[in-house]
Amino acid sequence: MDGAEQISSLAIDVDSAPLKNIRLQAIPSVVITGSVGTEETPAVSSVRLRRKDGLIPALTADIQNGTFLFPIVPAGEYSLSFPANPQAYVASVSIGNKVFDGDTFQTVGQPLTELQIHVGRPALSLHGLVEQSQSQTSKADVVAISEQTGTIYHVTTDSQRRFAIAGLSPGNYHVFAWPVSTNAPYRVPSYLMKNKDKATEVDLSTSSAASDLLLSTTE
Repeated sequence: MDGAEQISSLAIDVDSAPLKNIRLQAIPSVVITGSVGTEETPAVSSVRLRRKDGLIPALTADIQNGTFLFPIVPAGEYSLSFPANPQAYVASVSIGNKVFDGDTFQTVGQPLTELQIHVGRPALSLHGLVEQSQSQTSKADVVAISEQTGTIYHVTTDSQRRFAIAGLSPGNYHVFAWPVSTNAPYRVPSYLMKNKDKATEVDLSTSSAASDLLLSTTE
């Protein structure tokens, strides 16, 4: 086995209990490369890659001469965004003749996945305030999930509990607020959609920015 072609990842959440019978699963590794139209490059300087199941941390690559590279990542479903360019969003992703609407794509069954990113403008935004109870800290986590793609956006409020999420594509979003915590199952799409009745639903299909949202934390 050539170690240069393999990647391993193990995330374990332990809560005062011994670990027994850990089962590991081998996942093929791929190289993800791609391009953005050269006319877009001056306004889009980097691209972020986020695996939908949270198996690995989000990765960011610079866009140089219209191209980018993510070497050796686990095969699977990913979403893309432009973290340094809040006025743009990923409108669609092409792999060969296959087009994925939105910012989400599935790696192909080959060691190399080559993407073509199509940029949308203008990007939309959410902003607002999280209410504070006497038992809570000065900050809160705010998470928005796209109903169309399942992509998750996460920010921590400032000390006044205000927040802003930029770089969003048009569509419907479910917005949650939680006390700041390192134990974050709510960053997994399946968990959020299962609990979407606890969220604030926002329609960003027509407006350039949502009016001030007032959120309450979900315990």
